[in-house]
Amino acid sequence: MSRNVRAKKIFALLGYMGVGKDTILKQVLKDINDVKPIISTTTRPMRKGETEGVEYYFIDDTEFFRRGTDFVEQRIYHTKVKENGVEKDATWRYGIERMELEKDDYLIVIVDSVGYKELKNYVGNGRIVPIFISAPQEELKARALARGDLEAEVDRRLKDDYERFMDFRVRTVYHEVKNTNGRLEEAIKEVENIITKHINEVKEIKCKTKRKK
Repeated sequence: MSRNVRAKKIFALLGYMGVGKDTILKQVLKDINDVKPIISTTTRPMRKGETEGVEYYFIDDTEFFRRGTDFVEQRIYHTKVKENGVEKDATWRYGIERMELEKDDYLIVIVDSVGYKELKNYVGNGRIVPIFISAPQEELKARALARGDLEAEVDRRLKDDYERFMDFRVRTVYHEVKNTNGRLEEAIKEVENIITKHINEVKEIKCKTKRKK
């Protein structure tokens, strides 16, 4: 069921790990002034180069559970990390809070297939525009290994991503943008063209409605 939210269009970036979603999102925000980010909340540790309130809101598990009813969608990832040279299991939680949907008319967010489904159910199918970023799995694995991820964990996450997105890719009508090696600038331009087209359509409808009055 659709709720009353301010956002007229929410652009959802989806794709497997390491496909470049964060890089594309950051450039879109620089290039298109009309679009504002939905910032997810997470319990995972902050990575080098990240800033609180920019990439994510970083909180602990206790606070995440306390805010439970504030989230319109939630995701859980089970992973393995290295701390002081020791490999250990970790559980990271992500969620989008309701207030994030009231920030502006046009919003952009990175979600997985589960998050997309929950967000769509909350805001309504007509408001959300899914954009799937793709690349060959061998390239995704190489990118993850280059940033220091554990190979066994990379293989597990790629397999998990493939299974998570299988139903989405079969049942959802979405825009697909390929971000293969050496093609990042083209991929960004394609995403921006999709977003601009949808924003212009909304603005055109608004103008026509005003003229009729």
